[in-house]
Amino acid sequence: MSIVATPYSRLRSTPRVNLADAIPLQMPLGLNIETTNRCNFKCVMCPVSFPEWADEVGGITNMPLALHEKILADLQELGNGQKLKCLKLYGEGEPFLDPLLVEKICLSRRIAERIEVTSNGSALTAAKAKALLGSGLDYLRISVYSVRSELHHQLTGSRLLPDRIRENVSTFRRLRDEAGLSKPFLYVKMIDRCSDENREFLDLYGAIADEVMIEQPMNWNGFGGRDLIAAMYGDVPLAQIHPLGQGQRREVCAFPFYSMVIKANGDVVACCVDWNKKTKLGNVASESLADIWNGTVMREFRLMHLERRRHENDGCRNCTHLHSLPDNLDMVKSERLSR
Repeated sequence: MSIVATPYSRLRSTPRVNLADAIPLQMPLGLNIETTNRCNFKCVMCPVSFPEWADEVGGITNMPLALHEKILADLQELGNGQKLKCLKLYGEGEPFLDPLLVEKICLSRRIAERIEVTSNGSALTAAKAKALLGSGLDYLRISVYSVRSELHHQLTGSRLLPDRIRENVSTFRRLRDEAGLSKPFLYVKMIDRCSDENREFLDLYGAIADEVMIEQPMNWNGFGGRDLIAAMYGDVPLAQIHPLGQGQRREVCAFPFYSMVIKANGDVVACCVDWNKKTKLGNVASESLADIWNGTVMREFRLMHLERRRHENDGCRNCTHLHSLPDNLDMVKSERLSR
């Protein structure tokens, strides 16, 4: 009998470590591995649409399987028997453009309690859907940008019709159900359109997904004064838009204390919205994850946040994503890092 997954929206409300009491941690609780930074969409609210994208990230590539295996070995050594709470196999790219994605999921089961993939759904063919069913993937998140054809093109730069994405998602759900499985849990989301399109989306996907959700927008790290929310909403009045983390203020970012992100070329950064690697901590191709997690660069980065000096980092200075985190480290003193 298959195990029923916790709805994705309730994961944050399940019992979790009190980070303020637990740090410094022996290993990350969560990790993003960007299996590829290739993407077939150029969404206006995403840095992939920037003309300088490829140069800023150091080129477009898939992560080699050997490097992925090296990361898993490093995690096992760092954890000394512990597993990651969550492994997210995605970054700025579209994961299903990586031909080795399913193999990487299978290999990763030994080091993570939960594995997630987030996709735009465009390349989720029936063959890939079947391969996912035995991979060990726990959550498949599909990001829908619009269910209206012309608006979808405007937002993503793709001529792929929204109906095709819905067909791909529907096929995945059918194949999973026919196999008598409840995993991967299928979570389909759309960023709040602040219009009646929200209802169209909910009606179209409500009977297909295990869970369907309207999510709040996010403005990445605000680098260079770019307003990606404005790029998405155009003439929508500001009062109707409710960005992620609005109404909650944090002085200390919790990300570097419990997670890391490994880019497709092996660069390790502290934050999932650091698209241009302004928080780079090292490179896992030439260093061990243990040396990066416990190293001087990471320690100084954490101190910068605890001492309210995040303005010193270009990627952190104007970032608002820290306000969306459930963990509050504002009362933690810098002396804690001497443990």
